[in-house]
Amino acid sequence: DWLPPEARLFFASTSEVYAGSVMAGIAPVPTPERVPLSVPDLSNPRFAYAASKILGEAAVMYSGANAVIGRFHNVYGPRMQADHAIPALTRRLAADTPLVPVYGCEQTRAFCYVSDAVDAMVRLMATDYRGVVNIGNDQEEITVEALAGEIAYVLDLDNGDVTIERKPAPQGSVPRRCPDLTLLRSLTGYEPTTKLVDGLVPTVEWVLRHS
Repeated sequence: DWLPPEARLFFASTSEVYAGSVMAGIAPVPTPERVPLSVPDLSNPRFAYAASKILGEAAVMYSGANAVIGRFHNVYGPRMQADHAIPALTRRLAADTPLVPVYGCEQTRAFCYVSDAVDAMVRLMATDYRGVVNIGNDQEEITVEALAGEIAYVLDLDNGDVTIERKPAPQGSVPRRCPDLTLLRSLTGYEPTTKLVDGLVPTVEWVLRHS
């Protein structure tokens, strides 16, 4: 009774729901929607978050609601939370220190600018599809170290201005993340349009204004 019969629901989920499966080698990358979901360690806040989204997905599916579940993959842009990779790297690189710690340099991510993510949401809501759909950008998978270099470029830092201090990845951080967008494309014709370096410009500017 919480949702009118004629209403359509969008449930925001996350790629973290299958991060444990990628780490265990039972989910491929790029990752489609129909892979096993796993939670290796509930004591890790990252996996506790994943568990909450898995339960949310299940509740929506079994409710019978006219709903689409969007699994977001590394969406970024102005107003994003300060502890995410791009704001954190921006603050460290802008701190004018010769040694910049970068965690999990070898790990890869595929970042999706917020306007592209919204476009995908709107397109999905205009369909009658019920189920899980990946949302992201599969065109520019990049290492965390290369991401730091792109942010340094936006900050107009020369190569000699900073030295990367390679640190281990945070515990539970998946080594690689990139969505398979085959289903999203077939349903909506969606294509990401914002290049990473173009999306970084307003994002970095926003972080600097609010640091």
